[in-house]
Amino acid sequence: MRARATNRSVIAAWVSLLTLGMALGTTVRANSVAEPHDSEDGLVVTFTKWFPDPVSLSMAGVVGDAVGPGTFAGQVINLRDYAPDFPFTQLDAIYHVQAGACSFTALIHGGVSDTTGKGTLDGAILDGWLTGAEVHVQFDTLPSCSEHPAGPCFRGTIRIRPDESER
Repeated sequence: MRARATNRSVIAAWVSLLTLGMALGTTVRANSVAEPHDSEDGLVVTFTKWFPDPVSLSMAGVVGDAVGPGTFAGQVINLRDYAPDFPFTQLDAIYHVQAGACSFTALIHGGVSDTTGKGTLDGAILDGWLTGAEVHVQFDTLPSCSEHPAGPCFRGTIRIRPDESER
């Protein structure tokens, strides 16, 4: 039990340092993510998220666009830093979008650049609206945002590609 608590403390400290480092080292404009819209490649959900308590690896936030206004909740379930050999962090996460009839939960996998603060993840909706659809997530790391002025924040898009059988 003690080893598990130590590992969690190490991961929490690392997440705090990573987010602080990206916030300080990233000069990403707030509008650098493509404008939200529906496209031939699927529906686009915009989000802004943050870690209210980096120790827990839980995320909170807001969503909009294709699902209308709603809330975002998430949990990083696996995190691996490859520095100093490679400047990126690999992660697995659960994203939960709460937006009425358009609510869904997705399991995603990908990474974030320690240099640029840009993240790319892919996965699938496992529960809720459009279950079975593939998702592609892109985000930028920002030093702060109006929703979480203490920063850092992550602003991006979740592109939902409906299941082939539904096309």
